[in-house]
Amino acid sequence: MDIGTGNVCLASHNRGSYAHYFEKINTLEIGDEIMYQTKLGTRVYTVSQINKVSEEDLSVLEETNENTITLITCVKSDKSLRLCVKGIEKYN
Repeated sequence: MDIGTGNVCLASHNRGSYAHYFEKINTLEIGDEIMYQTKLGTRVYTVSQINKVSEEDLSVLEETNENTITLITCVKSDKSLRLCVKGIEKYN
C-alpha cells in the first residue's frame, strides 16, 4: 500500500520523565538510518541534515519533492532554538 510522498514531520521531547521519544536524537549522525513505522507500513530514511533552527523557522516543515522525514526537538541550552534532523527515504 502506498503511503504517499512528501515531508513527514514529527516533534517530541528529548528528555524528561515522559514523552521523550527523541531522547537519543543527539546521537544521530549524517548517514544514520531512521525507521518510521505506521499501520500503513515502514519506511527507512537516511539522515541527510542536522541543524539548529530558530523556534520560529517553519521552513523545515515545507513540502518536498522527495520522501523526507523531519524530526524536531528542543535544544537544552537555548530555548529559542530547535534541533532539526532531516532524512531522505532509502530505497532498496
